[in-house]
Parts: sequence; C-alpha cells; structure tokens
Amino acid sequence: MPYFEIDKLTACPDIILVEAPPHIDSYFEIGEHYYYKDNFIIDTISRIGLKKKNTTYVVYASDSSILGNLDYIIWLKLLEKGFTFVHAAALQFKNKGVLPAWGGIGKTSISVSLLLNNQFSKDWRHLSEDFVIISENKLMYCYPTNFAVYSYHIPLFQEYFYKHPIHKLSLQAYESLKVDALPYIVQRLLAHIPLIPIKESLYIPVEKVIPKDKFAEKAFLHRIYFLTKEKSAHSIKIMEYEANEVSQSIISILLYYMLTESPYFLRLIIATSSFGLLNFEKYLRMLRTIIDRVSSNVKCYKIKLPLHYDSYLVAKEIHRHMESW
Repeated sequence: MPYFEIDKLTACPDIILVEAPPHIDSYFEIGEHYYYKDNFIIDTISRIGLKKKNTTYVVYASDSSILGNLDYIIWLKLLEKGFTFVHAAALQFKNKGVLPAWGGIGKTSISVSLLLNNQFSKDWRHLSEDFVIISENKLMYCYPTNFAVYSYHIPLFQEYFYKHPIHKLSLQAYESLKVDALPYIVQRLLAHIPLIPIKESLYIPVEKVIPKDKFAEKAFLHRIYFLTKEKSAHSIKIMEYEANEVSQSIISILLYYMLTESPYFLRLIIATSSFGLLNFEKYLRMLRTIIDRVSSNVKCYKIKLPLHYDSYLVAKEIHRHMESW
C-alpha cells in the first residue's frame, strides 16, 4: 500500500513488527493462552507478543506465528487516523466507488461476476473482496486479500480450476461426502488424505483470479448496496434504503465478523482491554463517528433477492442500476 508509506528516518511508525518469538518466562497467566507483564501481552495460540510503546504498537512474531491479529492492530491505528475497515466487497465503476455486497451474502460471487463477465467488466475495477479501507471523507483504498472459495464458487473460477484440478476435486469431495455432518475424528482423517486433501474452502491469491489491469488504487464512495434474501421475493428488486439504518448496518456487519468469525480478534480485544493496553469503548466511538460521516449523503439501496438466486443476474442488475445513474 504505497499510499500509506512513511519516511522511516523522520516519522514515528504506527506498527513495528519484530522478528523474535515471545517467551513467557516470568510472565503471569491472565487467562487461557494469555500472559502479561509490564504492558506486554503474549498470545500462545497465535504465538505473538504485543506491546504498546507511546503511540506505537510493537508486534513480536516468528515464522510459526499466526498473524491474524495483525489486521486488528492495523484497524486500531486506522481508527486513530480517521480510517476504518469495512467488511464488504469494494469496486470502482467508471472512477466512482461502489460497495456492491457485504459479508455474509454474495460479496465474492457478485464482485467476481462484475469484474470478469465480458458483458460489463470493462467498466469495473477491483478494490477489495473482503475488507476495504475507507476514510471519514469517503475515500476507499485498495486492500486486496485472498478469495475464500467454496464449492458453489467453482463455476465463477473456471479458468483457475482448469489450471488447478486437484483444488477443484478437494472442494467437490467435501461437498459430495457432506463432511461437515461426519464425526469430528473422521473429518480430521479426511483432511489429511495425501493425494486429494478434502477441504471445505480454499484461499486463492487474488492476483491469480483478477488481472493486474483490473485493480484500482482508490475511489470516492458514491453508492452502497445491501443484499437481503427473502422468502417472499420472486425476483430481484432494488429500492432505496433508510439512511438512518445504514451506519448501524455497516458497523454490525464489521463487528459480527470480528467477534464471531475471527476468534483471534475477540480474544485479543478482551486481553488488551482488560489490562489497559487500549480502551476498546473509545475505538468503538471512533468507528461510529467515521461510519456516520461515510454514510452521510451517499446513495444507499437494498436489493431484495429470492432465497435461491443467480449471482450473474444480480451483478447484471447492479450494473444496469449504475448505468442509469
């Protein structure tokens, strides 16, 4: 992210990553897998250490560390500077920023359909598939992450799976065997079959799916879509979304992911808040202020979908709606 680079000689860094494994000698346990001493917290599950030195977070890690918590630290520093993550697909349409879908419903399928379908892909550029950085003045920054791909995504990634047939078989085997319904010990054994590891999902590097010329660096947010599936919906319908609901929807989607889907975030929030490394309530107030500013004077729409829908048709409808702007 070149737009966040600093002059190392003159500026105080926000985060320092130290390549050194943390040791728990002489630290006392503050809860299962967490140790604390002198403003320093060690997480033995992700195998990282965290210390706050003035305004700088110092993260100690090694090759065996799980750096899922690093996004949490980045998020805190973004909030301090008037930015935040939002959990959504983010695209650029003719130089205008769009949030076409959110975590939990359709963001991968719809964003890939808009980017790669020849019928309308020339107008769209990629900013993010999962998390995008946005400032309080509505400027969105590219933050590419790996695609989390499940068996139902196979038709979208045909070119990738043509080159990687074993990956395709892994997902198909999981689905056909209904692995999630099997006893846990059987699931573990199946996951370690050497020839075809059976997996529920795969993480595919974004650059293996999206061509380089389809990336945008940044774009001002102009339009937001929220997708919802309803039993009573028999077709795709776009309607204006109540402005007073937008901020809470954005915040709820982000926090739900952090507190339920990402176990690293929740544990670290509790540990750092309990021992005074940060005041999480203060950061929530920062988040509310930023999101209120982001959502003000932005056109917001709700898209009602049938319970079973074609992501291509949804993408086509979003494209048509954007063209009519």
